[in-house]
Amino acid sequence: MLNAQSLASLRDDGAILIQQTRLFLSDATSRQVTHLVFVSSAMVYGAWENNAVPLTEDAPLRPDPEFSLVCAFAVAEALVEDWRSAVSGRSSTILRPVPVVTRGSTSSLVAALAQAAGSEMSLSLPAAQFLNSSDLDAAIEICCKNCPDGVFNVSPDGAISGERLRKLAARPLQLRLPRFAVEWVDAMRWRAERGPIPPGLRSYSRFSWVVSNDRLKQLGWIPQVTNEEAYIEGTEGSFFDGLSAKRRQEIGLIASVVVIVSVVTLLWRLLRHRSRRNNIG
Repeated sequence: MLNAQSLASLRDDGAILIQQTRLFLSDATSRQVTHLVFVSSAMVYGAWENNAVPLTEDAPLRPDPEFSLVCAFAVAEALVEDWRSAVSGRSSTILRPVPVVTRGSTSSLVAALAQAAGSEMSLSLPAAQFLNSSDLDAAIEICCKNCPDGVFNVSPDGAISGERLRKLAARPLQLRLPRFAVEWVDAMRWRAERGPIPPGLRSYSRFSWVVSNDRLKQLGWIPQVTNEEAYIEGTEGSFFDGLSAKRRQEIGLIASVVVIVSVVTLLWRLLRHRSRRNNIG
C-alpha cells in the first residue's frame, strides 16, 4: 500500500510523489504482487463550474493545470493503471479522499482552503468536504482486506454548505479585493514563501468538487466523523473565532480599507518621487 498523501507537500511540484510511485510499482513488480492499494486525492477531479454534484468515480480527471501537485496525483494514478493492465491477473484499488485532517494537527491544505474560502468575495461559496484520518485508515484497512479492483471516493456523508463554510472560515484580517488582485497577491506571497495558497488552489474554493461515497460504502465502510467535525479539527482556532460573523466582517472591512489606502498612498509617493527625479534630470 502506498499512501501518496504522505508524500504530498503544498510546496512540492509533485516530482517526489511521482518518483516514489514509480519505485513503489517497481518493487511490487519485483515481488510479484498481484494487488495494491494506492491513496490519491479527490482533487484530481478538479473544481470546475460544470462539475456534476456529486462527482462519482466515473467522472473525468480534470485537475487545475496550475496546481502542479494535484496534477502529479493524476499522473501517479495513470502509472498505477499502467501497472495493473500490464499483466493479466493484477488488480488495484485507488482511493480518492477529500482533504484529510488529523486530530490535534493542522493540515496545510485545509488551512489553505480555509483561507481561500474566507477571502472570497463571491456571494456564494460551494459546499466542501473534509475527512478525518481515522476514517481514511478504516477505508484503507477494508480495501487491503477485500482487494476490490477499481477507484473509490473517500468522504463523509454530505458536505458543509457554502454559507456554513464561510462562517467557519472567516478571518477578520482577510482582504476583500477584486479577484485579479487577490490572485496576484496570492502569487506574490507564495513566491516569497509568505503565503499558504499555491497557484491553482483558488478554483477549489470557487467551484464544487463534492464527491459521492456510495461505492465505498457498498464495501461496508461507514464514516464516523462528519465534514464539519473534521474541518474544525484541521484548522487552528484563534481569539477571533469567538466573534460573531457580522463583527468579523466589520473588522475585515476596516482592515481592507486601511490596506487599500496604504497601497494607494505608497503608489502616489513612488510616482511623485519618480516625477521629481525626471524633472531634476
